[in-house]
Amino acid sequence: MKHYNANDFANRTFRYKKYLLPAASLMPWLPRQAAPKSFCELPKPGNEKSDSASACGLFHYERIFTAESSESPATFVSAYVDGEVRELTVDRSEEHAQMVYCFEHGGCVGRNGCLVTSHNQAVRETAFLGKYGVQGVKRFSKLDPRYWIHRQRGNLTARRTIPAPQRVSGVAISMNNCSSHNFFHWLTEVAPRAIAAAQMVPLSTTKLIVDHQFAYQREILQLLGTTPSQWIQPHCHLHIQPFLLLWCNEPTPALLRAFASQIRNQIPRRSDLPKKIYISRKKASHRKLVNEEEVEQCLHKQGFTTFDFESLPIRSQIEIVASADEIVSLHGAALAHLIFAAPNTKVVELFPENRQNFDLYPRFSRMMGLRHSLVLAKQSKHGQQLTVQCSDLLNALNAR
Repeated sequence: MKHYNANDFANRTFRYKKYLLPAASLMPWLPRQAAPKSFCELPKPGNEKSDSASACGLFHYERIFTAESSESPATFVSAYVDGEVRELTVDRSEEHAQMVYCFEHGGCVGRNGCLVTSHNQAVRETAFLGKYGVQGVKRFSKLDPRYWIHRQRGNLTARRTIPAPQRVSGVAISMNNCSSHNFFHWLTEVAPRAIAAAQMVPLSTTKLIVDHQFAYQREILQLLGTTPSQWIQPHCHLHIQPFLLLWCNEPTPALLRAFASQIRNQIPRRSDLPKKIYISRKKASHRKLVNEEEVEQCLHKQGFTTFDFESLPIRSQIEIVASADEIVSLHGAALAHLIFAAPNTKVVELFPENRQNFDLYPRFSRMMGLRHSLVLAKQSKHGQQLTVQCSDLLNALNAR
């Protein structure tokens, strides 16, 4: 079996925005093997005696960061619009057990981190099947782009072959998911899994199968105490097989808090930074404030300082958020930094009035002990141009 070497031409990648083109895609003669024909499922906590016909061949698994309570109660978030205050319900959420699964000679296939066991079974929990399910690919003609998107995204059983494995000695953790190219998902769903691996083995000795194409990704991974020699960039023609493969399920609030604490320990809170900050989206290609100059003037009178996070390194972004007492921002990926905010920080989110996921960041605020409120912004016909009433913004800022 070939040993993985990042310097091999086949493993080199060329990036265009969020897309990766591996050199291996230009080399159809590279060896491949038969794709898995069936799925297996991971045992859940308290169900160690799973049906042997469907259970994955595991080396072992461990429960980590067990929360004191498995359920977060329902809360309310205040939404200011047209001089009125609405109370919107943030539903209760049940917290699953945080688990680390360990596969002996398991494989990680593709950029999305689809796992295959040593018995050549695909792990259902790491597949990204979409709304069409396991057999959904059969609904479409091969001339339909949806056929190829569904087939390549994460259902290994829909393929005829997968790349031949490349060997990695020691331990590796598969961290990526289908949204790893996105800042919010990478920061809150991918990077925290390194902390999960650290509960099992020393992180300094572990290989990380993770996207690290962007500067913010590399900086976060270094803040976690890892080095570039440990990082493996997955791509659509890569199949990594370490001696022991780790995989962590969706990060729980407990794991996110541990991750945020680890990063904050490397970036102390600074007293010389502004305590009231406004995060601008001027350079964003969509979801922009039409009256941003008016909003900025209103906030400057209240002592706020404007920051454009797109022009700052990730360390500076974290320092600014961690040092703030009040944060105002339009709904967007920049609010993922709320996991680094100090407890009791006041957060005012400018949120599109007709958008559905209003409770996304209020849930983060509830998790981190922040005070969150919304100011609903009027939307244009296509929802990309927003207008905020300064009177509603001031009401939100002046509320307790």
